[in-house]
Amino acid sequence: MTEISVCIGTSCHLKGAYNIIQTFQQLIEEHGLHDRAGVKAS
Repeated sequence: MTEISVCIGTSCHLKGAYNIIQTFQQLIEEHGLHDRAGVKAS
């Protein structure tokens, strides 16, 4: 399984990290990749 790590520190948050996490989660769901990819905040 591929794990995508996205920084959620202060500067990352200000640059839109949460939008990136939501976009990755949406794309994983749309393409049925739950068993092949996941998103993790770090």
